[in-house]
Amino acid sequence: MHVKAFSLKLPNLMRRFLILITFLCLVFLFYLKADLRLYQTKLSHPVFYTNKSVSTVDGLPVILLWNDYYEDPSWLGLAETVLPCGCLITRDPALLPQAKIVIFHWRNFDANDLPTKYAGQIWIWYHLESPTYTKRRQLLEQFQEHIDCWATYRQDSDFVLDYGRFERLTKPKKVQKVNVSSKKKYIAWMVSHCGAASGRDEFARQLSEYIPIDIYGQCGKLRCSEYSAYNNQDCWKMIASDYKFYLAFENSICDDYFTEKVIKPLDEYVIPLVLGGADYDRLLPNNSVINVRNFGSVRYLAMFLRSLAKDEERYNSYFAWKANYSAVLRIPNLYKDVMCDICSEIKGKNFEKSCRGQNENLVNWWFNDSICQNSAFRG
Repeated sequence: MHVKAFSLKLPNLMRRFLILITFLCLVFLFYLKADLRLYQTKLSHPVFYTNKSVSTVDGLPVILLWNDYYEDPSWLGLAETVLPCGCLITRDPALLPQAKIVIFHWRNFDANDLPTKYAGQIWIWYHLESPTYTKRRQLLEQFQEHIDCWATYRQDSDFVLDYGRFERLTKPKKVQKVNVSSKKKYIAWMVSHCGAASGRDEFARQLSEYIPIDIYGQCGKLRCSEYSAYNNQDCWKMIASDYKFYLAFENSICDDYFTEKVIKPLDEYVIPLVLGGADYDRLLPNNSVINVRNFGSVRYLAMFLRSLAKDEERYNSYFAWKANYSAVLRIPNLYKDVMCDICSEIKGKNFEKSCRGQNENLVNWWFNDSICQNSAFRG
């Protein structure tokens, strides 16, 4: 009887096993198809043009998001929205003939999915990564002639995509005084991209020889949240409560390049240690961060941090700027604001003629004129 019962159960187990394997294969193929975009080197067919001019929808200029942005729900949530600035955002390809603006997010760009370009239509290359992590240069060389405007983090872009801004308060506010002695730990770092080109992993490793660093996420041994710790407000509350400093290290060292890694900790009462290529003195409030590249060695940096941690008055001076400014994370929180920047500009006459894509080579501007370093680590 026991043998018979087992033989009856075996087919059911095999069936469940095969269903599981089939499901996993389908998931693998889905992600493989998505990743294959990174290896596309040629357009599947030429971009076709038509003399038909774009119109509007109910008198509103239309901005068409041709593809996704990392499947970010904030980006997807823009669809079919009328912005306060008077433009309609859509993801509906059927509205291509009415679209004044078509935005192509490069990371998700599919060379097999090319629209027809209408007369008077402005195509925008939308890219937030640094040149160091920009894939498919050969494909971009083919596609660039169809692009009118460039939207990137660079300050000389047609549209500057800043991750955050500092807004002046209508009236000064009282700044919370931090009791440094209540913060029992020195440095925290949440990071999931290991081995970045900036050399930040090695910098952190050598710094940790002189001062303790707790690393959360895929590149460390600690976990703060089951999912994305970086977007978890409870994790940030824990860091602001327990730690004196936070590593705001970029994955690339390129001029102008700084991201939410800097903006987010500035919204908390923890001092960011920044590593990147941006002009922090110009872009950030005075005395708001510590630029690790200003120190001759990690040993001197550690000595400075230990000294600062013992001086409550000096430590709190790094938050004095909060009396007059607030840090506002624009990407991904405020995509609508970014789109309104674009909307406001396109309402000007002959705007497309002022775009860089009309007279300059995008590939050369991006890869050759963007000043990047392989690593900022000096030991």
